[in-house]
Amino acid sequence: MRRCFIKSGRAAALALLGLLLAEGGAQAQDEARPDTLGVWDMALTSKLSTTQAAYSNWTEGGINTLAFSAGLSGKAHRRTTRWEQTYDLRLALGFIRQDIFRKADDLIELAAALQYEGDGFFATFNPTVAADARTQFAAGFNYDERPDELQREDAPDPNPPVKVSAFMSPGTFTQTVGLTYDPRPWLTQRFGPSAKETVVTIERLRPIYGLAPGAPVRFEAGLASTTKLDREVFENVRLKSTLGLFSALAGGGSATPDVRFENIVTMQVNEWLGVDFEFTALYDQEISDAAQVKEVLSVGVTYVFI
Repeated sequence: MRRCFIKSGRAAALALLGLLLAEGGAQAQDEARPDTLGVWDMALTSKLSTTQAAYSNWTEGGINTLAFSAGLSGKAHRRTTRWEQTYDLRLALGFIRQDIFRKADDLIELAAALQYEGDGFFATFNPTVAADARTQFAAGFNYDERPDELQREDAPDPNPPVKVSAFMSPGTFTQTVGLTYDPRPWLTQRFGPSAKETVVTIERLRPIYGLAPGAPVRFEAGLASTTKLDREVFENVRLKSTLGLFSALAGGGSATPDVRFENIVTMQVNEWLGVDFEFTALYDQEISDAAQVKEVLSVGVTYVFI
């Protein structure tokens, strides 16, 4: 049954891709839309945050601390009479020093989607091809204990801090061919057959992410669902929320769906001062039986390039 379902999913993916390619020539024959059609709408914003605390003979106690983080976010969007393209970029890197430097935030994320607006059924449920990639800049360390997956006599770094991640270790890539439903301008739902690749280039770190030492890539095929909300909830306060689900049907992945729930609240105090709060919950049984949670609160200087 599962094999039959996978074949059906592949056939549906090919059919949707064929529709996207076949209908491309119809764009020039459609009626003209407003002048904004065909024009790229682009945004690029940077942010720099720092925190410093120093103590000398302070009887109430305290630790000298220096923290800084930098981020860059961008979006490019273009809509024509039939087609809609969206590209998103998120970069973040932060460190904190308390006697030693530690990484506080690290992200490289790229996403792209090509959406087609047809007639009839496809006017509401738009055929879509989407892909995204995620990794990090710098090495990450576990300062508490050595992970169970590295508990072997010949393992390097026998005592904390233990290196547990690096650039492209891991790297996650997904590709989806499916349908997109936009019930509101600020709400988007995408669903369809999907492929997911998990890459770990450093051999000794592969067991942490569920890969065999001799296998740098784990390939999974299944179904994916992505729900996105992007709305100004109050004046100068914007909420961006993404719920991503991936259920593997082939490739040896866990039967339990992978879940990524990202929430970013952006508050623009004035032209140059902004406050951001990020909450991300991740569940991937191949990596951990427990949910992973990340929280980042930053206050800093923002600069809008575009």
